[in-house]
Amino acid sequence: MSIDLKQMLMEASLAEPTSELIDRRIKAFEKFSEQDDLLKTSLDLIRLIFSIEFDPNPISQFTNVLVEFDPDFTSQPKAFQQKVLAAAFLSYLIDNDCSSLGIPVALAVVNCFGFGLREKPRRINIIKFAEDALGPRLMMFRDLNEIDPIELRPNLSDKLFKELISNPQSALTQPESAEKLKTWLKKLQEGLLEYSKTVNSAFDAVNRNTRILQEESDILWWIFSNSSRYFHQPWSQVKALRAPLVIGKELADLVKVTPGPRSSAELAKKVLTSCSGEIPESTTLSDILLETPETILKSMADVSASLISDITPIHYAISKFLQRKAKSEFNRMMKTSKVEIGYHLSPNNIMLQMYRECVYFQCLRDLGNEEESNG
Repeated sequence: MSIDLKQMLMEASLAEPTSELIDRRIKAFEKFSEQDDLLKTSLDLIRLIFSIEFDPNPISQFTNVLVEFDPDFTSQPKAFQQKVLAAAFLSYLIDNDCSSLGIPVALAVVNCFGFGLREKPRRINIIKFAEDALGPRLMMFRDLNEIDPIELRPNLSDKLFKELISNPQSALTQPESAEKLKTWLKKLQEGLLEYSKTVNSAFDAVNRNTRILQEESDILWWIFSNSSRYFHQPWSQVKALRAPLVIGKELADLVKVTPGPRSSAELAKKVLTSCSGEIPESTTLSDILLETPETILKSMADVSASLISDITPIHYAISKFLQRKAKSEFNRMMKTSKVEIGYHLSPNNIMLQMYRECVYFQCLRDLGNEEESNG
């Protein structure tokens, strides 16, 4: 485990935890991570950290597991420590290479913050941890896998196999033939099982390598074609203030292996420089929404309608913006979800936030497909 849970708790101004307490907390995290619907629980823990309205049941379950392993927890201050321990658990989940939720949860954390669209939790470093964790995973998941030669064991040169082929009548009439045949068939069965796993693994690697190469090719064509698929015109004819959300969306649509290329921010920035005009430094999310054509906003909201929640502030804002009957109603809905629509965002951050939210949705779809195939 690469996270330093002791340091995390100390940075949150809690009393210095003992090694025994750390061990108990980790055991509680291990047990809690075995529950069903862990993703939903993780998202509610993120909402707890950011002081957004959440389902109290998962939080109650989380507290109960902590109390089970640490009875003193009930006598300690609850509100802030719950947030600290929720952040520690999410860090544990992100850090766990065996968990398929590592990338989705890390993306959910950074998306919920949204480069300052929401206020950063005080004295809790979960955002930096999630950002740092995504970096190595981006590198790890982008490497092309080497495929080792595949060999069937036992092979066709096996002594018993040769005897059975060369003189089956003689081989089978010997007293020990039945036992020999049984032994060889068992070895063959084990070998075929291992061979099947190796072949499946090799095909998975081939398919994954193909997806990465196809993704890189598609992104290069997209960049050098210098044309928008949403606007149906060259980027040079697109007003810069209209472009950030669309650039982030178009780039994410080309990602085939999540969490996508590490150079995504630079790629998006290159496309933005092709647009006409400049984006004022005082630009807010409200400005971007007002400038982006409503037909495009609707298509963005429709594609991921079932996945949009307050965890993804830009998509959530788009959804509520389209539902608004008056500006005051939209402002009220955003205030309730703790989204600062008046916060000044750089165009690069707007693009990257949109991109990350779309990639996060893709992760959720992949998890859903995986659950269906396992079910």
